[in-house]
Amino acid sequence: RSKHDDVYHSNKRYTRKELKELVEDAGFVVEKITYWNFFLFPLVLFFRKLDNFLIKNKLKMYELKSDMIELPNVLNRFLIVLLSLEAFLVEYIDLPFGVSLFCVARKK
Repeated sequence: RSKHDDVYHSNKRYTRKELKELVEDAGFVVEKITYWNFFLFPLVLFFRKLDNFLIKNKLKMYELKSDMIELPNVLNRFLIVLLSLEAFLVEYIDLPFGVSLFCVARKK
């Protein structure tokens, strides 16, 4: 958890197994479930852990605001390429970890 979860009112983070069980228990058949933002996960994890550490040790004030920022166009284009690569990959494999989960399901 991080302040990102607080800002966006995220009550719980799910593992792939937990989300799959929740969706199936609701009467759906999971067609695809994978993590998303695989390539950015190490960077996001580092900065969220650092932020939590700084807040916990009172080296930084806790502010209930988004950590999302507008990026320069060149960086934004690079990130679009990364996500496009992930979109291609998830057609063939399930990513082992990531920032988010992505699930496609259908009614039974």
